[in-house]
Amino acid sequence: MSRRLYESNLGQSPGNVRGLAYGFGALLVAALACVGVSVSIAQGQRPSTHAPAEPKWKWSENPFSGDAEQIAEGERLYKSTCYICHADHGGRGPDLHKSKLKGTAFLRVVMEGRKGTQMPAWRTKLSEEEAWKILAYIEAGAEETQR
Repeated sequence: MSRRLYESNLGQSPGNVRGLAYGFGALLVAALACVGVSVSIAQGQRPSTHAPAEPKWKWSENPFSGDAEQIAEGERLYKSTCYICHADHGGRGPDLHKSKLKGTAFLRVVMEGRKGTQMPAWRTKLSEEEAWKILAYIEAGAEETQR
């Protein structure tokens, strides 16, 4: 009677305990394997300790400097993307007409953003050409204010 009660409650006979041990062992091994895979995946996603590579730009100098048509396009782009923060002479963001960032240094900040500030990365919204046109507009405005 007690053997039948035991088998009905656990679904196993006392003689099959060895099978349970093997089943538990296999389950434990599978769980540890999952943990190992999770740890290796997490380690693979750690931020690199190496400095990021310098982006490859199409131009090393602004190809649109001094081109009135491209400067006008740069103004249009500035007003639709930069103006909300930088306004005409600074706002939430600095006055870009007085910025010391020039050339590819300016491009890098525009495209990648600036950590620790409100400056977002624009690489998914602006092309390199558009960023150069914005810089041409900013530089043209800076030259006029210096006159």
